Amino acid sequence: MIEHIELEETRLFPYARRLSQGGAANDYSVADFEQAHDHEVEFALDKVIEMIEKDYAEVSRSFAYRNFKQLLLQFRLDLDIHHLIEEKVFLLKLRQLESNQEIHPFQ
Repeated sequence: MIEHIELEETRLFPYARRLSQGGAANDYSVADFEQAHDHEVEFALDKVIEMIEKDYAEVSRSFAYRNFKQLLLQFRLDLDIHHLIEEKVFLLKLRQLESNQEIHPFQ
């Protein structure tokens, strides 16, 4: 998760800024980001919940765990929203900017 945020902050966002200002797109691409991007955090959260409820049934019945599970589920939902916006809005727009740059490389 931290690596993903760092990748966005250090590579993707500066790249997007350059593209939006008409700068060159020759050092990074949406494809580079997607290659390094995965959804492992979501899968790991699902596995943690499954493991606790399967292997530690007594813990899963506790008030503390039920509250913790709600926090995990909310975090999971927040990640889903983040990825939806990232993939269906932000990266789509970056792909359009990349395409425009390929058509008009000197603008």
